[in-house]
Amino acid sequence: GRAWKRGYLLYGPPGTGKSSLVAAMANYLKFDIYDLELTEVKSNSDLRRLLVGMSNRSILVVEDIDCSIDLPQRGDQGGERRGRHSFTGGEDNEDKVTLSGLLNFVDGLWSTSGEERIIVFTTNYKERLDPALLRPGRMDMHIHMGYCTSESFRILARNYHFVEDDHTMYLEIEKLMEEVPITPAEVAEVLMRNDGADAALSDLVGFLEAKRGEVGANKGVKHHGNNKVDKYEQTMVLYCTPEYFRGVSRDYQSLKDRAMIPEVEQLLSEVPTTIEEVTDVVGRNNGGADAAIRDLIGFLKAKRGDAGENNGANQDGNHNGDNK
Repeated sequence: GRAWKRGYLLYGPPGTGKSSLVAAMANYLKFDIYDLELTEVKSNSDLRRLLVGMSNRSILVVEDIDCSIDLPQRGDQGGERRGRHSFTGGEDNEDKVTLSGLLNFVDGLWSTSGEERIIVFTTNYKERLDPALLRPGRMDMHIHMGYCTSESFRILARNYHFVEDDHTMYLEIEKLMEEVPITPAEVAEVLMRNDGADAALSDLVGFLEAKRGEVGANKGVKHHGNNKVDKYEQTMVLYCTPEYFRGVSRDYQSLKDRAMIPEVEQLLSEVPTTIEEVTDVVGRNNGGADAAIRDLIGFLKAKRGDAGENNGANQDGNHNGDNK
């Protein structure tokens, strides 16, 4: 007969639902889940013992497989090992985990020792995996888990806040989502932290607008001088926008439309202030919303004064240089 075994590769950015899909599969099929931590496996024989010990009707998951193992170029024998494990395409070695051992684990004779089993690999970066792991017959399906689409967003909004498809803010949100990549996890986080549908969608608009500003800032940094930004981990300072300030204020102090908010937003447009700074000032006040805003206004005015003094010092320095 035919062995009842399937292999799936789930790949895509963090927060797109790879682990959630595995949990949903197990719940729907009533299968057990085995979470394999490859960094704890010492040898090929350990891999075989783990496979034999699995029950039928089960899912074996190796999450972030590109981080769990190191796959140098095949045929790179005896080269320097960057990771804990050495994977080679040569002869099977029982004293270490080899590429040959991993491939046998996925689709060799040992993999047919049970019935109704599913093997799932997840990764954020499919291109980092050895092609031998991905060929047909080992991973039966490659499923891309991408950024949130308008259809996914509508499902999330309906699940969290019972929002109907004709809500007036949907078009604005979906237009922003076309400009800004956002994961389902980020959308769910914003929706969960709000009680009402209107507040949740307004918060999401602010979040997307702030993120759009971050994307623009990232593009600027890539072309600035000799700066280099890793395409996988872009690290930079993000400044607070008025929209993001309103979201932070709602989170920490339940602010709505208060008279001092326009003054804060005007100051934010004049003084570059990081998200971390605004969060710190708003979050440290226990005296209520008004006290938090007054504290933030004072902080921003002081910062504006510092900026003015620095500009004046620079101008004085330029004049002194001219007088030499």
